[in-house]
Amino acid sequence: MAKISMTTTLKKYQQIFRSNLASQAVKKLLSNTLRYMLLIQTAWIFCGVTTYVVNYRHRKLTYRQWVPDVYYSSHLLYVVIYVYQLLSTFYCANMNIACDALICGLMMHVCCQMEILEYRLRNISRDTLGYCIRHHNSILEFTGLVNTRFAQIIGFQFVMSTLVICSNLFQLGKSSSVISMDNLALMAYTVCMLTEIFIYCWFGNKVNLTRRIFFLINRFLEMRVLKLTFMIVIFAGCFRPLSWLSRFKRAAYNIYRILIITFLYTFASLQFMDIVLNVDNPDDFIDNLYMMLNVSVSGYKLFIMWVNYEDIVDIINSLTKEPFKPLDSGEMEIRRKFDALIRANTLRYAILIETSWTCTGLTSLLIDFRQGRLTYREWVPYDYCSSYALFFVTYVHQFLSTFYCATVNVACDTLICGLLMHVCCQMEILEYRLNKISQDNLSYCIRHHNSIFKLARKINAKFTQIIGFQFVVSTLIICSNLFQLSKSTMSADNIELIVYTCCMLTEIFIYCWFGNKVKSKSLQLAENVYQTQWPALSNSVKKSLLIVMKRAIVPIEIVTAYILPLNLDSFVAFMTIVLNVENSNEFIDALYMMLTVLVAAYKQTFMWVDRKNVMMVIDQLTEIPFTPHELHEVTIRRKFDKMIQNNTLRYLILVMMSITSILLTSFFTVLTERNLTYKAWVPFNYSSSSVVFFLVYSYQLIGMSTSGIVNVACESIICGFLLHICCQLEILEYRLTKISRNRDVLGDCVYHHNRIFTYACEVNNMFAKIIASQFAVSMLVVCSNLFRIAMAEDYTSIVPFIFYTSAILAQIFIYCWFGNEVKLKSQQVMKSIYEINWPGLSNSNQKSLLLIMRRTMIPIEFSSAYIITMNLDSFVAVSIIHLRRLFVAGYKQICIWKDRRNVTWMIDALSGKTFSPSESDEMLIRRKFDKMIQDNTLRYLTLVMTAVASVLLSSVLFDYMNGNLTYRVWMPFDYSGSAAFTFVFTHQMIGMSTSGLVNVACESLVCGLLLHICCQFEILEYRLTKITRDRDILRDCIRHHNMIFEYANAMSNTFAKIIAIQFAVSMLVVCSNLYRIAMAEDYVKFIPLMLYTGCMLAQIFIYCWFGNEVKLKSLHLANSIYNVKWPELNNRSKKSLLIIMKRATNPIEFSSAYIITLNLESFVSLLKMSYSTFNLLHQTQE
Repeated sequence: MAKISMTTTLKKYQQIFRSNLASQAVKKLLSNTLRYMLLIQTAWIFCGVTTYVVNYRHRKLTYRQWVPDVYYSSHLLYVVIYVYQLLSTFYCANMNIACDALICGLMMHVCCQMEILEYRLRNISRDTLGYCIRHHNSILEFTGLVNTRFAQIIGFQFVMSTLVICSNLFQLGKSSSVISMDNLALMAYTVCMLTEIFIYCWFGNKVNLTRRIFFLINRFLEMRVLKLTFMIVIFAGCFRPLSWLSRFKRAAYNIYRILIITFLYTFASLQFMDIVLNVDNPDDFIDNLYMMLNVSVSGYKLFIMWVNYEDIVDIINSLTKEPFKPLDSGEMEIRRKFDALIRANTLRYAILIETSWTCTGLTSLLIDFRQGRLTYREWVPYDYCSSYALFFVTYVHQFLSTFYCATVNVACDTLICGLLMHVCCQMEILEYRLNKISQDNLSYCIRHHNSIFKLARKINAKFTQIIGFQFVVSTLIICSNLFQLSKSTMSADNIELIVYTCCMLTEIFIYCWFGNKVKSKSLQLAENVYQTQWPALSNSVKKSLLIVMKRAIVPIEIVTAYILPLNLDSFVAFMTIVLNVENSNEFIDALYMMLTVLVAAYKQTFMWVDRKNVMMVIDQLTEIPFTPHELHEVTIRRKFDKMIQNNTLRYLILVMMSITSILLTSFFTVLTERNLTYKAWVPFNYSSSSVVFFLVYSYQLIGMSTSGIVNVACESIICGFLLHICCQLEILEYRLTKISRNRDVLGDCVYHHNRIFTYACEVNNMFAKIIASQFAVSMLVVCSNLFRIAMAEDYTSIVPFIFYTSAILAQIFIYCWFGNEVKLKSQQVMKSIYEINWPGLSNSNQKSLLLIMRRTMIPIEFSSAYIITMNLDSFVAVSIIHLRRLFVAGYKQICIWKDRRNVTWMIDALSGKTFSPSESDEMLIRRKFDKMIQDNTLRYLTLVMTAVASVLLSSVLFDYMNGNLTYRVWMPFDYSGSAAFTFVFTHQMIGMSTSGLVNVACESLVCGLLLHICCQFEILEYRLTKITRDRDILRDCIRHHNMIFEYANAMSNTFAKIIAIQFAVSMLVVCSNLYRIAMAEDYVKFIPLMLYTGCMLAQIFIYCWFGNEVKLKSLHLANSIYNVKWPELNNRSKKSLLIIMKRATNPIEFSSAYIITLNLESFVSLLKMSYSTFNLLHQTQE
């Protein structure tokens, strides 16, 4: 009883204290209002008395104004106007008093509420913390509302008061007599205006001071989180101290930060200039590259930390608030344990990095400085050897740049890893709370679980760019360092390089380690929930715990650059890429055979699917008008049949010789060593048994031989069709020679000519895709084989390569040769008609022959993929890279033009009833995504235009000045003249630029539509949150969900071909560009090539990225439904929601060519292949 009485008394005293604070604020407000009113009214009375004494007696108005002339004729009118002015000024003064007193009173009440909040915080408990947070939010909302409502009044008052005071002071300054009635009134008026401005500023400052005191209290609590890490972060210039709120301190820290950024980027820029201007060998290039990249990453980290300052403050601030704040001694112990762990890890990592820097610095001081050399190569705009002072300044600049580079890396890495450890800490606190679970605190635990997921996502979002950039750069640096170490013997420089490489590996390792800790901790939660005392829990608690367990099955994964998850698997994969690059010969063997077999399989599949059309084309040769009518025509047909048979046999012999040479080489070299002929992954250990090994070995050789025979079959039938067209043209020529003897045959010849053209068009359309794929693959295989042959030292081993390369070249040659034969034969028809006996023909026959001649001027030409014509010019020279680029751009333009109705429908559907926003919150979601689409389009356009501009500048400076075209082309005229060359050069540049713009347009359209699908999912999630208030909306949500799936399916069908072609061509372009970069000697010239390669990778990345976003958004829907207030729903609604959740578990996935899914795993696969090629070429060059 005494305890209850005591508690009641305490609450009563607290209520009295709060009411005292409020009553004191009201008294202050009343007192201030009375003082201000007395001042203004006294000034008005003084001005009124003065004007009555001075002006009224002389029949003058107090203030100048325009009045009609009749005013001067009547005293009564003068009195009326005088009283009108007096009342106007009176009401003006009262209006100012009322408005100013109201605004200042509201400001005083804000101060009062802040003081009440401070009092409540001093008496805080677990039960009242949530109330205090709501109170604080309400104060901020109230302050924002006051500011919004009265901003225009205060702004206008400031402007007018400034003008009035200036004019009054000017008038007082001109007056000869200071003490006069007019001047005294003016002075009183000026004092009132100054007081008006002063009270606004005073009470505004009062609010600011009160808020700042409260802000400092919170910041003091926040700084206890990651205390040592924050000391390093502040020293590195990454994070301004939270207590530095004054303008001077902010400016001082910003200057310090800018100074560090200047050090870093100046050093990186000078090293880049040295690469461009001075580097002439790979060793110097690698020396400059690794330090330039490291310093650039440090500067980038510093900049990102600066930009995200407020967000990082919010993350730190959230760790000091519920539900993350420890509530009892057990939770405090867990927090202390993790704080000690974070502190220890920070110290160890800082000691490692700074020791490495110290080792490098001491080595440089003892060796380089004494000999007048810089530690690192860089370009400087002066001769630093000419003066000791210049050398000392340059050396110190490098010294400080590397020091701050190391410090920034320590600061940023320890901060990120510290936050990841705090996520683990919260998971452990949640496990502790679940062990004490009851019905009352279950909802609190669920909210804590949701908050941990949100915190992890926020950390991932803010630091993903830093981690991703670090991964890419670390990979390049470690590879270059290992390459450099493998080439040299042990020395002092190598020890320094080894230490530096260890630091880079540690940098990647700690990201992966702590990311893995977060993942394992989040997965461990389900196991800990399972170990809870289930018999003591009620059924509702058990159901809720089951839902928590189900969600905990999907772990928290921190992802780098939206591609690689931060875990130990990623680190192992990273080390595999760096250390286990396979032999280049094995890579080339696997690559060319894989491509050959794929093309053979594609040909076989295509011929099987299209077999009816192939049979129809064959049967047409036995029908009129193609069938021979007389002996001479039969002779022509036999001649061509014999030619087709001989060509097939020759080609078959060549291919079989290649296969035989590969088989024999494999038998005598590979088989004896129990190795497979081609490197391949198999799901079992084939070396454990001779029988298993022999089966795998035979399977490879049978597959290789079958692919060769399939190629022979397909090429023979295509070239046979081409020769039969030549045969029909020759038969037509023979028939035309009989026109003079039988004039009725001309109609049959015209019909025959038309059928030949139709037949040629059918054959071209049927086999265009096969020929196109054969062209692309043959180009890659021939290049890789020639490269292998050129680098080979054992001439015996290259015999199979020579045969195989000959077979591949023969494939392309026979297509081009027989395509060229058809072209020549079709042109020869005109010559045969010309040699006919024209005088013996009638006029009508002569006119008909002239029409045939005119048509034969346009020859029959076969094209592969409708672009590359099948003739000897294509075989001799073609700029494949430029052609690929223009092909894809043109293909995209044609596809979008062809499907413009579907594209228009998709755009119009977004403004339809289902997809259109129906209220303000949905409008905000749509605007957010529209802004995101606009920003992404601008960024991509900037990237592509930069690449185009670099190619243009490079072409003008290097190619145009030397009289060379940028891209190899065949021209039907001699362009060596100045005007013709300029025209052709301009044509190439316009074509290249247009292809870039077409790519931007297409990619922006596709990715914009993908983002609109994400937008619709977010709108659907918002609508689902309103189910508890309006249960009739569920039916609309289900229809909306179905419409989103239908829309995504329609979009996938429309753009699938474009994306598939883009994937295939980008792979070819990236590989060929990496080859050219690896073989380049002039480092300036391949800068446009690097930008172009970056654009190609960006093309694939944006498809994969936004496809992945759609997938994640569609999966996230189930999570949003999970967060709906289920207890408030009826059973019918719950069942409907469960059906939606079940469907949402199957995500929307876009696929290119129905094979490669558009997600980040596909992009990673492309990067792995490109990076492996890059390593391969470097190793081969060595």
